[in-house]
Amino acid sequence: MILYVSAVVAGSCGGGSGSTSTIAFATTCQMESALDRPIAGSVNFCPSAITDKVTDDFIIATAKHEIIHALAFSPSLYPFWRDQNGKPRTDRDSNGYPPRGSGYYNYMWSDSTIKQVTYNDWQVYKGSVSHTVNLVVTPTVVAEAARYFDCSSLVGVELENQGGQGTQLSHWEKRILGNEVMTGIIDSNPTLSNITL
Repeated sequence: MILYVSAVVAGSCGGGSGSTSTIAFATTCQMESALDRPIAGSVNFCPSAITDKVTDDFIIATAKHEIIHALAFSPSLYPFWRDQNGKPRTDRDSNGYPPRGSGYYNYMWSDSTIKQVTYNDWQVYKGSVSHTVNLVVTPTVVAEAARYFDCSSLVGVELENQGGQGTQLSHWEKRILGNEVMTGIIDSNPTLSNITL
């Protein structure tokens, strides 16, 4: 993969106003046609977020996080994920593309990749509520998470449901995976787990 790295006020940086908490952002620029693998991507570090208070370890963790977004962990790439045999997880049209999405998402993924589940008995402080989540349900993610949490009945791993377009569905749910490098808030010394790999 060719990776273009910049540090300019652009996109999600908030115009240099300091009104955003975005540290960096990434995207895939080009995918090869045979297996939909990203072959070019970009990472931009927001200059206002890089201060003398930021440690080298934090910058390295942020770089890893953003590279993973450019490689695979992004709603724009979920529709292009493939199974262990190289077959698309999401059905394709005659031109080789997944179904068109709406709004923010150009293409939509299948339920064999990301599945929306509603729990009608979600326990909260004052009883139970209905709670809808999006789960990554690919076999490798489910197997690694089941092993990690010692839970053989695990259905999938929850994606973040808060934080707007730059965070929602683009990261693991923070309350579940804590300091994993692909949660929406990077902590000190984040872990890159087999769930992400």
